Amino acid sequence: MHSTNEAIQEVGEASERVSKVMMTCPTLALDTALNQTGVKVSPDLVEDVLKRFENAGMSAFRFFEWAEKQRGYSHSIRAYHLMIESLAKIRQYQIVWDLVNAMRKKGMLNVETFCIMMRKYARANKVDEAVYTFNVMDKYDVVPNLAAFNGLLSALCKSNNVRKAQEIFDAMKGRFEPDAKTYSILLEGWGKAPNLPRAREVFGEMVHAGCDPDVVTYGIMVDVLCKAGRVDEAVEVVKEMDESNCRPTSFIYSVLLRRAKSQVGLMSLREAAFAELKAFYSSTFNINRAGFTARPSTGTERNLPLGLRH
Repeated sequence: MHSTNEAIQEVGEASERVSKVMMTCPTLALDTALNQTGVKVSPDLVEDVLKRFENAGMSAFRFFEWAEKQRGYSHSIRAYHLMIESLAKIRQYQIVWDLVNAMRKKGMLNVETFCIMMRKYARANKVDEAVYTFNVMDKYDVVPNLAAFNGLLSALCKSNNVRKAQEIFDAMKGRFEPDAKTYSILLEGWGKAPNLPRAREVFGEMVHAGCDPDVVTYGIMVDVLCKAGRVDEAVEVVKEMDESNCRPTSFIYSVLLRRAKSQVGLMSLREAAFAELKAFYSSTFNINRAGFTARPSTGTERNLPLGLRH
């Protein structure tokens, strides 16, 4: 029996042979050339080749079609997802939907499939298509749950369409019970806009709805406030974290220190931040308490949070 390392090596070698053929062989002769490689087609091999050719969508698709014809092999969900991502990059949306239909017939569709498509549509600034993809999930026998809802909002926010995301959230929040991740997505979107008043509204609505902010939500809010120059408010958020037994992370402290390190009135916060960061970096860095600077004892300074660099 082969060890795991040997199996990985075999897949790598087979993938290398296939890749060389794909890069050198004319399209019309590709099937014959791939047959002559003698490789044993497996899910691991197919997924590895598709990852190698993620930016060569049509070449990847030709290999994908060839692999599907091989005896004893069936595409994995991961292979379909890799192929969908690759084709969406070059806007081959008709083929993408053909693959979705093929997955449907095999009972392989899941929420992640649609989240991938929503994300790709949004990145291509095809907002209506992203929303359409969400809306037709149930027609493909996939229940549009909170994870799908969050996936749509995230896709829109990350493609600078936070206003559309907020509009959809307001219209659909009755269908789902928003969680901390939902609010964090919107909060980060408004912070990126930037629109501090709307970010405050989202944070306030979250608390009012009885959804406790988690460390990610708090971190986003601190970052948004600091970037807007509202350090005092950011400090209050950190204090609120302590009161809620949600321990601030080194990231949150480092964000605050970028703005607060020169303000004498924030000495207690600075002491807490120093203690947290010292514990976090003690194995690698020497931290100077007076100026909150750090010099690497090993490695390089680029690993430090920006607020701690010279």
